[in-house]
Amino acid sequence: MSRSLALVCWDDRDADAYSGQIASLFADSIELRPYRADGPGIEDAGAAELVLFDSFESFRRCGSIDLPANAIIATRTISKAGLEALAGLPRGMDAAVIDATTSMAEEMTSALVHLGLRRLQPLGQGAPAPAGLGAAVVFGQASAAPPGLAVFDAGNCLLDVGTIIDIGVRLGLVGLLDRRNIRASYRELATTDSGLASILGKMNRLESSIDILLGAVDAGVAGVDAEGRIFVCNEAAKALMALPPGSALGAEGSALFPGIPFDRVLESRAPVKDRLKKFDGLDLVYSIDPILHSGIFYGALAVLARPGEEERARHRISAQLLGKGYRARYSFRDIRGDSAAIARCRDIALRMADSNSSVLISGESGTGKEMFAQAIHNSSSRRDFQFVAFNCGALPASLLESELFGYEEGAFTGARKGGKPGLFELAHRGTVFLDEIGEMPNDLQMRLLRVLEERVVMRLGGDRLIGIDIRVVAATNRDLEALVESGKFREDLYYRLNVLPLRIPPLRERPEDIVPLMREFQRIYGFDFELSSQAERIFLAHRWRGNARELRNYVEFIANLALKRVEAADLPFDTEAEVAGAKAPARSLNPGTEGKRVFLLGELEAAFRSGSRLGRRSLYRRAKESGIYLSEQEIRRLLRELEGEDLVTIFPGKGGTIITEAGRRRLSSAGLAGA
Repeated sequence: MSRSLALVCWDDRDADAYSGQIASLFADSIELRPYRADGPGIEDAGAAELVLFDSFESFRRCGSIDLPANAIIATRTISKAGLEALAGLPRGMDAAVIDATTSMAEEMTSALVHLGLRRLQPLGQGAPAPAGLGAAVVFGQASAAPPGLAVFDAGNCLLDVGTIIDIGVRLGLVGLLDRRNIRASYRELATTDSGLASILGKMNRLESSIDILLGAVDAGVAGVDAEGRIFVCNEAAKALMALPPGSALGAEGSALFPGIPFDRVLESRAPVKDRLKKFDGLDLVYSIDPILHSGIFYGALAVLARPGEEERARHRISAQLLGKGYRARYSFRDIRGDSAAIARCRDIALRMADSNSSVLISGESGTGKEMFAQAIHNSSSRRDFQFVAFNCGALPASLLESELFGYEEGAFTGARKGGKPGLFELAHRGTVFLDEIGEMPNDLQMRLLRVLEERVVMRLGGDRLIGIDIRVVAATNRDLEALVESGKFREDLYYRLNVLPLRIPPLRERPEDIVPLMREFQRIYGFDFELSSQAERIFLAHRWRGNARELRNYVEFIANLALKRVEAADLPFDTEAEVAGAKAPARSLNPGTEGKRVFLLGELEAAFRSGSRLGRRSLYRRAKESGIYLSEQEIRRLLRELEGEDLVTIFPGKGGTIITEAGRRRLSSAGLAGA
């Protein structure tokens, strides 16, 4: 005998969607009578055994109608596919949630917030959009979005699983909820229920309903009653244990799940957490909890999963705890520079990315150590997991320890209830970037060494070791070897960190990168300007003690001046010596090729008279001291040209270069020999 259900909806489109969902779940067991809330014949809705309103707005519109006490206001949700479509909402952007009325939009906004979305504003269809909105969330009606907003369509709204079960219970059709097509339907819903634990608490008497929900859980779930017999076992658990087809209900739990200690939990009523067991050659992680409700002991529930699934879940939780700000943003494409020095650094770092060994990045402040660390992470096999950056000099020792290693509840005064995982735990399978490692207190260096050697951490106040899989990239602008010599840094930790050393050269050692970096910062700030020849000479001659960070600050300063052409007087340098030096260089700051050749011959001739040889690095320094812009690449090219004319002799390796007799004669003819 079929039961009658009146479905009262705001419009026909919603009625069609909900009718199809109910029909697929209860088939011919329900005689469905759809009505529009303001449509003809709505007065007849009260004749049905159960009235289902799709929203409170529909219920309010029918308030004058004589309705049975057996009435339900539905909880609406969206499909999992719809939730995935909303994952594209840009973080930080406010979005409108569009529904037929403001009240209905508020209901769906509440549901979406419960599903994890943020920065949403309810908006009735046709209402003007408030200022500041960048997107609109619609439910199957893209045309409902106000013009000018990016549209994200979550598809038609659906009835939440709680409403489905309520219909079955009130109409006495809960037995139908055992069917497989209902389980498949539930898997498609992005449910707003509070989780498996609360559902067990609310619905322990509805075993068939619980089975539906367990079918939607990715992990294997198996429960035994107080006598140790299986009362629930989802398909995932059967697959993990390779159980034969058919129902497992009523079987002995210990026999059906050998090695899972149900008996121990039934006897002690104490949980067993995160144990690893091998079944038929495959590893399985399981936890068992006793089921106690209202003082009644019902049995025990086990959750089973493959270790890979456990780690993926751990990663998803870590990502939520850390937020998007802890993801690595930079790749090697973002590291600008045309010099041979920075190109060599990029090449070395790219090869380091393929390894899991610790990396120690050294370099002056502002050279881009964290950018290299992020690029290494994003080019490694850990790119899909967390990149956790932490400044070891930013906190006092006590707080530094709790942040890195975490703590248990009650570990110290003010400790968070339930404890807190440390950054090493949250970065599991990812990368930890320890900036300013030279500032780490000595007593914490020993704990860090233990993490690197044994890959385990113990929270403050804890008594258990937690296994972690992390890669450590450390950075410093200090001389760690000198700190080791002075006893301020542990020698064993230094060698454990310095497995793959990477030195980032300062900007003054690669002046050919100054202009490209300046252009990149101009692009970032969205302002284009040109330097006068004198201003550019000053830029190239500047010492750049703050490196790329100092250059970025100067570019930002100039951009705020809103000048299209920047003269020397507009530059923000503190001393007049740089400006004066740029105005009156010892030799021409930008001589032609012949002038640069003569300069090199002159330096080599002076070295020849003193009985020494000069390498490219020495020639580069002397050119810089003389106010001449010569990169090491250009010096290499010019020396090869001079060697081809028999004016110099280049020795292999680090043997340097000497001037030949022909070179001295050429220099003499230029009037500079012996100068």
